[in-house]
Amino acid sequence: MVLNRAGLAGGQGHTVAEFSNPLLKRWQLVGPQHAAIIRNKDGKPVDMVFVLRAYAAGRQDDIIVDYGTFNKRMRGGA
Repeated sequence: MVLNRAGLAGGQGHTVAEFSNPLLKRWQLVGPQHAAIIRNKDGKPVDMVFVLRAYAAGRQDDIIVDYGTFNKRMRGGA
Protein backbone atom coordinates (compact mmCIF):
# COMPACT_ATOMS: atom_id res chain seq x y z
CA MET A 1 0.00 0.00 0.00
CA VAL A 2 1.30 3.46 -0.82
CA LEU A 3 0.59 6.28 1.60
CA ASN A 4 0.45 9.67 -0.07
CA ARG A 5 -1.14 12.94 1.06
CA ALA A 6 -3.04 15.09 -1.39
CA GLY A 7 -0.70 17.58 -3.05
CA LEU A 8 2.50 15.54 -2.85
CA ALA A 9 4.38 15.10 -6.10
CA GLY A 10 4.83 11.61 -7.48
CA GLY A 11 7.46 9.57 -5.67
CA GLN A 12 7.05 11.42 -2.36
CA GLY A 13 4.67 8.95 -0.74
CA HIS A 14 5.67 6.03 1.43
CA THR A 15 5.11 2.34 0.92
CA VAL A 16 4.11 0.10 3.81
CA ALA A 17 3.45 -3.63 4.00
CA GLU A 18 1.02 -5.57 6.12
CA PHE A 19 1.64 -9.22 6.86
CA SER A 20 0.07 -11.94 8.95
CA ASN A 21 2.40 -12.37 11.91
CA PRO A 22 2.17 -16.01 13.08
CA LEU A 23 3.65 -15.19 16.50
CA LEU A 24 1.06 -12.49 17.23
CA LYS A 25 -1.68 -14.31 15.30
CA ARG A 26 -2.76 -11.06 13.69
CA TRP A 27 -1.91 -8.64 10.89
CA GLN A 28 1.06 -6.33 11.42
CA LEU A 29 2.02 -3.14 9.59
CA VAL A 30 5.67 -2.40 8.79
CA GLY A 31 7.61 0.21 6.84
CA PRO A 32 10.15 -1.97 5.02
CA GLN A 33 11.68 1.01 3.24
CA HIS A 34 12.91 2.31 6.62
CA ALA A 35 13.06 -0.94 8.65
CA ALA A 36 10.20 0.34 10.82
CA ILE A 37 7.48 -1.35 12.83
CA ILE A 38 4.26 0.62 13.26
CA ARG A 39 3.04 0.50 16.88
CA ASN A 40 0.42 2.02 19.16
CA LYS A 41 1.26 4.11 22.24
CA ASP A 42 1.50 0.92 24.31
CA GLY A 43 4.24 -0.39 22.00
CA LYS A 44 2.10 -3.10 20.45
CA PRO A 45 2.35 -3.66 16.68
CA VAL A 46 -0.75 -2.48 14.81
CA ASP A 47 -2.49 -3.23 11.52
CA MET A 48 -3.64 -0.91 8.75
CA VAL A 49 -7.18 -0.78 10.16
CA PHE A 50 -5.79 0.76 13.36
CA VAL A 51 -3.84 3.37 11.38
CA LEU A 52 -6.81 4.32 9.19
CA ARG A 53 -9.14 4.60 12.20
CA ALA A 54 -6.61 6.70 14.12
CA TYR A 55 -6.26 9.12 11.18
CA ALA A 56 -10.03 9.33 10.70
CA ALA A 57 -10.44 10.19 14.40
CA GLY A 58 -7.64 12.79 14.32
CA ARG A 59 -5.47 10.70 16.65
CA GLN A 60 -2.27 10.60 14.61
CA ASP A 61 -0.27 10.76 17.85
CA ASP A 62 -1.51 7.24 18.64
CA ILE A 63 0.59 5.94 15.73
CA ILE A 64 4.24 5.34 16.62
CA VAL A 65 6.87 4.59 13.98
CA ASP A 66 9.54 2.44 15.64
CA TYR A 67 12.83 2.47 13.75
CA GLY A 68 14.52 0.23 16.32
CA THR A 69 18.31 0.51 16.28
CA PHE A 70 18.09 2.95 13.35
CA ASN A 71 15.96 5.46 15.31
CA LYS A 72 18.63 8.12 15.78
CA ARG A 73 19.75 7.97 12.14
CA MET A 74 16.22 7.99 10.72
CA ARG A 75 15.05 10.88 12.92
CA GLY A 76 18.21 12.71 11.83
CA GLY A 77 17.19 12.51 8.19
CA ALA A 78 18.98 9.38 6.98
